[in-house]
Amino acid sequence: MCRRFYRAGWPFATVDAADTCRFAPYSLVWNNTDQLDTWGQNMKQSSIVRRSRNLAGHISTVLIALLLADLVAAEPGTQGEIPAGYDRQKEGQGLLFLWREAETDESTAETAIEVGNVIFNGIAKFLGRDRVPSKKLVVVLDGSMFANGTRRIPRVDAQGRVLLYTTSAPMNQYMSVFAHELVHAIRYQNHLAGDASAVLGTGFFEEGFAEAVALQVEGHSDRYPYWGYSPAAINAHLIEEDLAIPLERLINEHAALSLKCELQSYPLRGSFLTYLHSLMGHESFLLLSDARSRKDTSFYEKRLAKPFAELVSDWRDHVLAQAEHIPDAEQQALDWLALNQQFGFKLCEKGADF
Repeated sequence: MCRRFYRAGWPFATVDAADTCRFAPYSLVWNNTDQLDTWGQNMKQSSIVRRSRNLAGHISTVLIALLLADLVAAEPGTQGEIPAGYDRQKEGQGLLFLWREAETDESTAETAIEVGNVIFNGIAKFLGRDRVPSKKLVVVLDGSMFANGTRRIPRVDAQGRVLLYTTSAPMNQYMSVFAHELVHAIRYQNHLAGDASAVLGTGFFEEGFAEAVALQVEGHSDRYPYWGYSPAAINAHLIEEDLAIPLERLINEHAALSLKCELQSYPLRGSFLTYLHSLMGHESFLLLSDARSRKDTSFYEKRLAKPFAELVSDWRDHVLAQAEHIPDAEQQALDWLALNQQFGFKLCEKGADF
């Protein structure tokens, strides 16, 4: 299992002579050309600012504005108050990072900021600038996930601030769920704040939407809850082994099932919303996400003009067809399950848990 991470080129995976997994801090290492291209594009965007300064005396203000149009500029201020008790802070692209020097070393923080800038710009490009808050988003690198012996869940708090935690294990590096949580923070004011979060179906949709966007923007699955294995292989296994919690139950019983059955709820919701993105097309999918209404099964039926049961059946067929093109899909799913058992996670059982 550990050697699979090592062979796959995970930047934090090494194997010693005793075949023991050792994980170093997350570093900027891209493992495929798509990720490298994404990084390159963002670095090009950053260089636009430098070039515009050098050419300021030679080109018009209008041209400078056009060059900067693709960047996301934040107005003064932050979404939510800046919390006290953090001795280090640094601004990123549309973000303000906070941490304590005693808990997070400079290298780890700088990596989080650099990768965070890329992710933020990727999400902004995916969603469109008009869907991104004008104020900076607060990102707190808040130390160990297991402080005081209890597991702290990365989340967006009641003020729309991103709280991230880490451990020495790969599943809990600061960046493991950053993209997912950042989507929540970006959508917080319009879709998650106050009474909006209590509307039926909001939890299912927002979690699935955040997962779908994160997968699209990052272009890989080297993070929670996939750990480098194929989402299609994982979801196909859940479907084939009758371990897939019915989507209608995940919609109606979000509070009860989401974290309790996280190994199923996160991949299944993300897969379903990713399927809707491919089915509807980008702009229609974003318009679907803009709706501030009750998101029960009738929400999907009305907008896709299809009974929910039929829509779910089509999605399941789509996932199984995807897995057929992955030669080692079943082995990937089994390795994924074994790895999660090492991490202390387990699948919910039909008839007992759902």
